[in-house]
Amino acid sequence: LILATDCMLLCIATIYFNESKLFPSLLFVAGGLGAIHRTLLDGTTIEFISGGYLGLMIGIVLWRIEILLQKKKKPFPDYAIMLSVGGVCVGRSELIVFFITSLLIACMMYGMRSISERFRQSEWIIGTTVAVLMALSYR
Repeated sequence: LILATDCMLLCIATIYFNESKLFPSLLFVAGGLGAIHRTLLDGTTIEFISGGYLGLMIGIVLWRIEILLQKKKKPFPDYAIMLSVGGVCVGRSELIVFFITSLLIACMMYGMRSISERFRQSEWIIGTTVAVLMALSYR
């Protein structure tokens, strides 16, 4: 399950890097695999449900901060959805470590903006994907 979840997340990040859009079917499969993994690991469903909910809330707070800083309306961002899928995969217990790792990797991707224009759009998606891969692989 970990390998399948990792492969789906890598597919999502690669497609987003090249196409700049998220496919709901891939997000659904990655979230479903993460939910099955968390249920088998923890023995309860509340862990992945609350992880996904808190991940979505973190994404919404970041979106609101972005709107307040730029003083213009923006559509609902893809990184909020990806943070929710990441929250489902890592669960509530590892959400703080996941978010800090995702933030650090996104800041590194932000520094790579001068290399390629594609990093400008996909920094949070790549950061979230790598943070989930690290959380699932090193547990």
